[in-house]
Amino acid sequence: SIGGKQGSFLPREGLFTLNDLGLPRISLDGIFLQKYKLSITRPVRISPTLDSYIRLYFYHSENLDRKQSLLTVLVNGFPVGSAELSPENAKGGELLIKVPESELEKPIWNLEFSAYHFLGSTEYVDCTFNYDAAAWTVIEGRTEINLSPSESDVTPSLLNFPSIVTGEPEALKEIYFWLPAKPTEAQLKLAAVIAAKAGQGIKNAIDFKVIMADELDNTAKSNASVIFAIGYPQERKKWESLKDALMMYPNQNGGYTINPKISTIKDNIQKESVIEAIQSPWNKKGIIYTVIPSDNEGANSLASYLSDPQKSSKMEGHISMFMKNGEVVPFSVTEPISLVKTFINPLKNIPLRYLIVGIILLAILVIVIIRIFKRKKA
Repeated sequence: SIGGKQGSFLPREGLFTLNDLGLPRISLDGIFLQKYKLSITRPVRISPTLDSYIRLYFYHSENLDRKQSLLTVLVNGFPVGSAELSPENAKGGELLIKVPESELEKPIWNLEFSAYHFLGSTEYVDCTFNYDAAAWTVIEGRTEINLSPSESDVTPSLLNFPSIVTGEPEALKEIYFWLPAKPTEAQLKLAAVIAAKAGQGIKNAIDFKVIMADELDNTAKSNASVIFAIGYPQERKKWESLKDALMMYPNQNGGYTINPKISTIKDNIQKESVIEAIQSPWNKKGIIYTVIPSDNEGANSLASYLSDPQKSSKMEGHISMFMKNGEVVPFSVTEPISLVKTFINPLKNIPLRYLIVGIILLAILVIVIIRIFKRKKA
């Protein structure tokens, strides 16, 4: 049998439990194969490192055949760890699993807990009997999922848009919709679609705050964890306040001024809708999604696009440009220091003794090269 749940979460410094997901226990009942599936959305501002892990706490019925009874954990369909269901761990077992590097940056983790319960022989299995009380495994709510965050800043992206899970425990209390002073019906419809989509799978109460004005007040600027800034290109005051943070800035000519970091885009873009994810210029932990439909028609098209899970799930990068022909073009911002960060971060996962040996060998190599150079010169 298969059970399941889909949800987002509020990790505490990257660490959370099944209890945090509203799962005090997962019970896999019955003989043979039993499964439970759980989908977890990665927080917007967390980039997990190789130190990430899943620590499973479990117990099970004592009459299982240890040679053929097994508890297995899969991440995105890949088996990542298993434990024999034996008399030794019947009253309490623990399974520590490292998350595969290939799955760390995935926007969604599909976890599967799979238990195979064997009672010793299939010859005497009574198909009319309910074996739920005879063969079972319980995964405890204190089971940990640790997304060990990178120390470097993570640039907000459109993966899982419009995700409002940032990794901050109080984040859901400060979600703002920044609408024009007099929003059109199309803009209100678009905001409603985004709010509904953002709240999917979140069991915690969400306090959406709506501001209809050309400018944000200081309280919203400093407190907001996520801001959805919705408006047309001609709403000058709104975009002027974000000019230095935006990669695609609506200009007075009705088009966009393009930041040199994405200079592959031409400046003469007209009548296109754009969604961009940026770090708030007023709050380092805050995220702003700028949603700029070209016009009412563009707003309706965006609402329709975001309402389609198959289409919207393909959004990626830091910017998505929605063309009139229906094509969606993603762009990613490349920072000059990104290569340095990419090089430095993996060193955290190398044991210190290996780093020391590597430095010594490098020093010896430099000395040898210098001596050879001096001999040739002599």
